[in-house]
Amino acid sequence: PEAVPESAAEEVIPYNFQATKTPVMQTSYYEAANVEVIRSINSEDFFQYGYRNSIQSQIQEVLAAEAPVSKNLLCKRVLLGWGITRMGSRIAVHFEVIFKELNLQQTSDNGNIIFWRADQQPENYQLYRLPPNEMLKRDASDLPSHEVANGVKAVLQNQISLTKDDLIRETAKLFGYARLGTNVDIAMQLGISVALAKNFSKIEGQRIVLKE
Repeated sequence: PEAVPESAAEEVIPYNFQATKTPVMQTSYYEAANVEVIRSINSEDFFQYGYRNSIQSQIQEVLAAEAPVSKNLLCKRVLLGWGITRMGSRIAVHFEVIFKELNLQQTSDNGNIIFWRADQQPENYQLYRLPPNEMLKRDASDLPSHEVANGVKAVLQNQISLTKDDLIRETAKLFGYARLGTNVDIAMQLGISVALAKNFSKIEGQRIVLKE
């Protein structure tokens, strides 16, 4: 991965691993796609058939840089290239038509669609990506549960055993969330569920334990 500028690196919320174990999960900084800007004549051009290939190319640009990525965040990135700031129902329907044409690999996090590149396998995904700065900190609802599960494993590799509440708080801290709102809590709980399902961890009494 490319070197992160010092100014950006300094803004990363530090996560202080206390134990001596070294995490084996792969981590990196989250990078946003540089989506092609479409110089359209008016906003109606977004819906014109002649621009469909351009939108498909933008979607692929986002996937190349950011997959796995939530449908919500992917749409935001594409609309940014059009100078569109609001996601109306007509735009949402148009996106759905294009997504079906592309036949993208996807998973569902409690109804939240996550898109993956063709070369990625959700079950074998081992990365968790941290924000290099506040601008690139994703909303908790945009975090793929498979990615959060990898963060859960990294926390447990250093803490070995935590109560669920502590694990939620420590994993949230890892991803840069100083406070636990509803969306953060839900995202962390989904990640813990995936970590349990993938046998990264197990429940012992009132605690969640690393499963070697």
